Amino acid sequence: MTQLVIDADGHVAEPIDLFEKYADLPLGDRLPRVVQDDRGFDRWVIEGRLYPTPEGKGVGPKLRYGVFREGMLNPIERLKDMELEGIHTAVIFPSVAMRFGWGIENPDFAVLACRTYNNFILDYCSASPARLKGVAALPLQNPSAAAEELRRCISKGMVGGCLSPHFRGIGLEKEVYDPIYRAAEEISVPVLIHASNGTDLSPAAGVERYDKFFFVHIVCHPFEQMLAMLSLIGGGVLERFPRLRVGFFESGAGYLPYWLERIDEHFEDFPKDSTIMKMSATEYFRRQCFISCEPEEKELRHTIDVIGAERILFASDYHHFDAKFPHTVSALAERNDLTDQEKQKIFCGNAEALFRFKKT
Repeated sequence: MTQLVIDADGHVAEPIDLFEKYADLPLGDRLPRVVQDDRGFDRWVIEGRLYPTPEGKGVGPKLRYGVFREGMLNPIERLKDMELEGIHTAVIFPSVAMRFGWGIENPDFAVLACRTYNNFILDYCSASPARLKGVAALPLQNPSAAAEELRRCISKGMVGGCLSPHFRGIGLEKEVYDPIYRAAEEISVPVLIHASNGTDLSPAAGVERYDKFFFVHIVCHPFEQMLAMLSLIGGGVLERFPRLRVGFFESGAGYLPYWLERIDEHFEDFPKDSTIMKMSATEYFRRQCFISCEPEEKELRHTIDVIGAERILFASDYHHFDAKFPHTVSALAERNDLTDQEKQKIFCGNAEALFRFKKT
């Protein structure tokens, strides 16, 4: 395959000595540790809470320290897997550490935990800086410190900052988070919204209603992204920061036409003093937003027809339980309902537009 491929969303598995090796400060008896729960699941203990929290109240797949590729811990092995897939560049998100930004109560400790993870991923990506691109974990608990951490990470080679969709129900539209958006706009890097099943402190959509992982996983990713999109567009963030770039990840792209249309209908039908939007959601999205797709999702053709191919990214989800390794690239490349030009944009061009990096 000759097509240049940028994987806009893959993951690592945080090492069990993460805090011993990468924390900037000695933690003493506050040191997070990994324990095995009564079901045989490996879980972090932080502030007396277990991470990841159970997927609903049922038993989810043993993702992080059971079913994974060695490349999630070893960057050299990851590069080998990227060669198998035909991926040149991988943009890398946290796994368990994604919860640090919406699951730790103490703001200072949340900052330290995110910084610790970021130190790790900087080290991981140093194995091949041209091909491995880290995304910084950012603590919503302290937006000013998160902005400072974003600047630090970008100065060391990262390509964006990862935000959860809310912290304790405080949505991303609130001006308290403006320091993060302002910093990202000033240094011209994207903020990247990535959902999960949340935490006990900040549960995701579906967690409190359903007790089966099957239900929760279906609900939490797309519903949280829809809410985050509403916050950022309808809540005026993209109006306040017109040069801010935003990515929405790991929820598929098929819901996008419906959701933008629904927001647009409300923008047209409701009194204009009920919103601070100055134009339609579709216009904001086309100006500032990107979304990742599932390589095989049937609604991708429809989404392209409605929104265009210029805002959609390829993502492998390497290597979580539902990833299709080593067939994620081929699943998209072999589709006969997409043009070669559309595939080029999804595989490469749009990621370059979002992240502003080039192949080296």
